[in-house]
Amino acid sequence: MANSLKNRVSHPGPFRTICAKYGQLHHRVESQLSLRLLGHTASRVKPMPEEAAVKLGADVLSEVFIFSVAGTLLWYELARNAKLNEKIKQEKEQQIKHEKLQLENRLQTIEGDAKVLRQRVEMWERQWTIVQKLDATTSQDKT
Repeated sequence: MANSLKNRVSHPGPFRTICAKYGQLHHRVESQLSLRLLGHTASRVKPMPEEAAVKLGADVLSEVFIFSVAGTLLWYELARNAKLNEKIKQEKEQQIKHEKLQLENRLQTIEGDAKVLRQRVEMWERQWTIVQKLDATTSQDKT
């Protein structure tokens, strides 16, 4: 796609004019900045030849196009990953809630079983006490 943009500037038309104007602007700004960084002042920068300006403008515009597409794809991928991460997070939260409910149910079952076992132990202790009293009574009767 970027190459087709560059190829379109070889034909006269509005795209070639836009590329030429942008190429001249880019050259002028870049030259003035370079001169200022070197400590020189330039009131006027000599314009580039039209073909060079057109080529520079087409190169810059094709790079802008490529970076725009890449940036859009990057943004899309980040948004998709964020959505996927949110879905995974919600699934994990649901799983944790489900496991918590299962554990609470299991705890209630265990507590119920423990209560029944305590009651049985108490009953056996009472029965054991009765058996011991009976043994003691029968032992005294034999003597």
